[in-house]
Amino acid sequence: MLLSVPVKPCVRRFLLKEFGREPIAVRANSDLGGILLLAFAKGESVPLEAMELSHDELPDLDNLTPIQFQLGETFRRSALSPNSRVLLTGALMAYFRTCLFFYTLGRRTLFDSEMSAVKLFLKVYNIREDELTEEAAIKIAQRERRERALFKPTPSVATTQAA
Repeated sequence: MLLSVPVKPCVRRFLLKEFGREPIAVRANSDLGGILLLAFAKGESVPLEAMELSHDELPDLDNLTPIQFQLGETFRRSALSPNSRVLLTGALMAYFRTCLFFYTLGRRTLFDSEMSAVKLFLKVYNIREDELTEEAAIKIAQRERRERALFKPTPSVATTQAA
């Protein structure tokens, strides 16, 4: 099924740069798929089996700490199902991973060391060792770098001819 979503030109350019040519392939259990599923839910319950998630892919709910957000009047309490909360957990983790990746990418140019950049990220954001170890953080940054390398767009014919 093809889904067409109107976006600003800058958003379209960003998505194509990040994920490759159109149509962008989206799996239901990917980060982008999770965000799209939140839009489809519209407050209704989304069965987890429809997302093709295995038990291992679900977040460990026992080790989570709640965070609260102030939402505007547009949102209604009844619009958030328990399944949507699981999706939001994944979306917020994806946001964290992205921030960690780009922070370490930028700092690596100064330190010439990914480990030093990760250590500084953990220090700047006051993330304790029991919350996220340096080794786990470096693995997240490296995994993000590997996954992003898979989505690099190929040069177009026009770009090749212009050079």
